[in-house]
Amino acid sequence: MHRRRVNEAVLTLALWPAGPLLVKTGYGGADPTRPDVEFVRTRRDGLETVYLPGSSLRGTLRAHGERIARTVGGEGPDRRPRLSCNPLGSAPDGPGYSCNRRLQSLGERGDSRRAYRDSCFVCQLFGNQHEAAHLTVADAYPATAPRVEARASVGVDRVYGSAATGPLTYEAVTDGRFETTLTLHNFTLAQLGLLALALRDLAAGRLAVGAGKSRGLGQMGAQVVAFAIRYPGCALRDGTLTTLSGAAIGSADQLYGAGAFPDTNGYGFPSPDAASLPAGAAARDDGWGNVEVAVPVDALDDLWRACVGRWAERVQVAVGAP
Repeated sequence: MHRRRVNEAVLTLALWPAGPLLVKTGYGGADPTRPDVEFVRTRRDGLETVYLPGSSLRGTLRAHGERIARTVGGEGPDRRPRLSCNPLGSAPDGPGYSCNRRLQSLGERGDSRRAYRDSCFVCQLFGNQHEAAHLTVADAYPATAPRVEARASVGVDRVYGSAATGPLTYEAVTDGRFETTLTLHNFTLAQLGLLALALRDLAAGRLAVGAGKSRGLGQMGAQVVAFAIRYPGCALRDGTLTTLSGAAIGSADQLYGAGAFPDTNGYGFPSPDAASLPAGAAARDDGWGNVEVAVPVDALDDLWRACVGRWAERVQVAVGAP
């Protein structure tokens, strides 16, 4: 389901350090005046700057999404987690199973519908070796000048309590504002609900980014500053969202998951999959075969709660709740 787009959610996310933050570079620098461990850097607009790699942010969101899914979904009778596999596991089934190994054992390569359907909920959102991710996270670049400090740490002897190794110097960002874009395509409302929970916990300081988490590094503040829904290949006709071929999807005051669109059978998308848009959200036909809905940020919580409700329904189905 990556060769076409039926819906997209685009979030602009602002991030700032709520304490020291370190995302280490993968190689040692040649500048002897810099600390032993440097913050990852790149060049932007002709200047060198620190930044937050999208891969680090996406990995943090995935790890926490897996944690949420395992917490509420639990395990089945075979001790296999219901909503999230172990991506690093080596078993195709049972405890510690991996969707990668399971799909490989089933010979799923080339059958995108079956690969998506047979992947766990988290892999359907974040991807695996057989199914590409539906969520992409761009690198977060500074929107204001970041403050970078040099700090030192030492290894403590467990017996004597004195310094055993070090000092090791490292860089930490302690101030500044970064912005990134998250794009989720061909999504279900339950997937948007799980993403909302992960972003809520990031903003609340319940998960950390980068290195040194056990030492208190990596706490972030986060805020969604813009949110839009897009329906490529659609148009508005008398207040109804339709495809360009004329197939009616439904009222334009609703948010629609991928299962509401034609020719999406075989992926296991839930249908119907819709929720009311919050007050102030209005659909607009841009005249280029695309319908866009800008959701006011101050009304976003209402939409998040509706999507989290769909996530809760998905959990109930997984655990077999009445």
